[in-house]
Amino acid sequence: MKKISFSFKLLARPAELLFEHSKKVAELSLKRYQEYNHNLCEILGLNNEILEDLIYITGFSHDFGKATSYFQQYIKAEEEEKQKLKNHPETHHGLLSSIFTYWLIKSYLKIKNINSENSLLHFLPFFFFLMVKKHHGNLYDPINDELYSPQYDYLENQINKLDESEIENLLDFLSNRVRIKLTLFSFPFDVEKLISNEFRSRFKSTSIRRKFLQEFPENMDSYIIFQFFYSILLQSDKQAVSIKTGKKRRSIIDTDVVKNYKKLKFKKPMVEIDRIRESIFIDSHRTINKTDLNHKIFSLNVPTGCGKTLTALSVALRLRERLEKEKKFIPRIIYSLPFTSIIDQNYEVFREVLNNPGSELLLKHHHLSELFYKSEEDEEYDTKQSQFLIESWESEIIVTTFIQLFHTLLTNKNRALNKFHKLANAVILLDEVQTIPIKFWSLIRVILSKICDVFNSYIILMTATQPRIFSPKEMTELVPQKAKYFEKLNRVILSFHKEDLAIKDFNSLVLENISDSEESFLIVLNTINSSLSLYNFLLKNRINKKNIFYLSTNIIPNHRLQRIRKIKKIKNRKIIISTQLVEAGVDIDIENVWRDFGPLDSINQVCGRCNRNFKGKLGRAKIFQLTDETGNYFYKYIYGKSPLSILETIKSFKGRTTFNENEFLKNIDNYYKKIEKNMSTIDSEKIMDDVKKLRFDKVSQFKLIENDEYYKKDVFIEINGEAKEIWDKFIEIRKLEKFERKTKFREIRSNFYEYVISLPMKYIEKDEFEDSGIVYIQNHDVESYYDMQTGWKRENRSDELLIL
Repeated sequence: MKKISFSFKLLARPAELLFEHSKKVAELSLKRYQEYNHNLCEILGLNNEILEDLIYITGFSHDFGKATSYFQQYIKAEEEEKQKLKNHPETHHGLLSSIFTYWLIKSYLKIKNINSENSLLHFLPFFFFLMVKKHHGNLYDPINDELYSPQYDYLENQINKLDESEIENLLDFLSNRVRIKLTLFSFPFDVEKLISNEFRSRFKSTSIRRKFLQEFPENMDSYIIFQFFYSILLQSDKQAVSIKTGKKRRSIIDTDVVKNYKKLKFKKPMVEIDRIRESIFIDSHRTINKTDLNHKIFSLNVPTGCGKTLTALSVALRLRERLEKEKKFIPRIIYSLPFTSIIDQNYEVFREVLNNPGSELLLKHHHLSELFYKSEEDEEYDTKQSQFLIESWESEIIVTTFIQLFHTLLTNKNRALNKFHKLANAVILLDEVQTIPIKFWSLIRVILSKICDVFNSYIILMTATQPRIFSPKEMTELVPQKAKYFEKLNRVILSFHKEDLAIKDFNSLVLENISDSEESFLIVLNTINSSLSLYNFLLKNRINKKNIFYLSTNIIPNHRLQRIRKIKKIKNRKIIISTQLVEAGVDIDIENVWRDFGPLDSINQVCGRCNRNFKGKLGRAKIFQLTDETGNYFYKYIYGKSPLSILETIKSFKGRTTFNENEFLKNIDNYYKKIEKNMSTIDSEKIMDDVKKLRFDKVSQFKLIENDEYYKKDVFIEINGEAKEIWDKFIEIRKLEKFERKTKFREIRSNFYEYVISLPMKYIEKDEFEDSGIVYIQNHDVESYYDMQTGWKRENRSDELLIL
């Protein structure tokens, strides 16, 4: 169509025209969509030009409801008046905008002669309606969500106050852009008729809506396609408001950066463990160089301490290079792990490998990440902009948690879904994948497979103990001859103490063994109270305090991190008393490891801290079944009375008291086969059913990790001057208005939580500080409540605390 000049006057935001904002969001949405290589055209039966037009129409019309005199009065008002107008229903624009979008999409498809009563295509107008309706809120079940009440009653008032000439100009521009004529004709009659026919009669009645949605094709495609389009709209809208500079081109990463780093950092392999690490590295690259790119699920299943982190990063970069050359798209690399402690550790490794890059190249994202984003040109962003860029995963390599990853895939939350589309065309690495709960295996398998099928993403599972989330036939082994490495690495002998052992007798046994040896010991207990019992017992019996380290969530993160660094640094003998937080990913090497009973994968993982670097002498790991004063097993406080993982572990030890490390692979494979055969899929099936039926609010009930936050309280421990400075900033921030308060707190959140522990309320006698939700322990009171070695004082309590 020919170029037409338009005149616009209405505002979307202070100092920004509605037209300019609408055009910017539409163009950003289209750019984002065009970045991706996908299979949407085949699934929906549409050509790509049609899909691009639908994306553009949705982005352009998402704020049309702002073209009323009600909204214009609000946006131009002084702050005091604005607060009054904000809550007036006529000021709201979401529902009216979504009706415009519905009408425009439906009109466009009709003009293009596109319709199918029995496919997902039939529901596209409703899809885009729902996206726009909820672009400032969270998603809910379309059947139960009262989309039209009470706002529905105010629509006619809003329509009567629409600026007709502005809407007609907007539609003329849009018509010119998508190459068809979209007009209101006898405005506003057709809009009122549309509302009457389509919404009052069809959607307002829950029963009619239910019938409409019961015709909906229930499959995973519908869910992930909806979330993909919704996510693009969300990020484009927020980017248009938050970031003034245009989107820059994607960053280039040297595929050989890890190889070059290894040459500089490490000497030529001299000992057996180094030769094994190098051989695994070479095998993995040989596989990724020749693999069929139609195979999208990979496994890096090798023994602990064999360099998985660097190997996986290098393999992901090589896969990225192949995809760019052969499939014509550049994937992001999303490296996810279960715990924030090992995220920080691995992020630092990546940062060193990549030579301290900008945030556009490497990004760390978890709930306590520092809100600081800096470009490769050293351009820094303010807190709000940094938060947007970090939470949107605007980077080439993102290091994040399982929580962030899976709660992006399975949620109704606007803020989390902002980055959903970044899972398309991604290489997703799942490190320590054995920590994913058994009950969610089938759910994770189905949804990750669907992301790969529809959006051409790739998955790399990393672990020494490979769970059967995917079957062996579904995965390509990066190290096809992995068994030979497990057989070569006979670093540890594992022994099982079959008789029950009371905690007081165990404490004496530990004392006896460490007194008779000059070697280092790591003792892993299931509960905080049992770990404190052992630590205090050893101190009372005059074990050198300099050599003993205590680790658990009973001490503040600041102290935990300092101790882990010190443990890794010192070469002398050390005795470490810990809960399970050292099991996966914490890079320490100890001659003797003792552990309270747990699932076989956890036992194997803790063995990975024993003689990790294959120093020659065989490491010794021992497993005990410890009981408390009442005769109850401590493991039941953590894993439940009779979970499948414990039952199958007990069976694995039947008739055996010792295992060599070169038997671990066979044992863990047999263990997981039995788990797969006997596991319940009820939890997975329930969520999958909600996913297929778009019950977004029920999908969001998915929790990768169950916790008991309702029964816990955060406690800030003012241990030193730095902690006092942070608390004083917190007090000043609390005096600000709500929005500014939240923004300013994000600036100190990472440092603030270095001094916070989360405790069951039964251990806390002090009231929280004002209405902050935080219990505050002032510096002069610290000695009464907090021990600098063992953390929160709980001597007068006998109840057990579960450690997550």
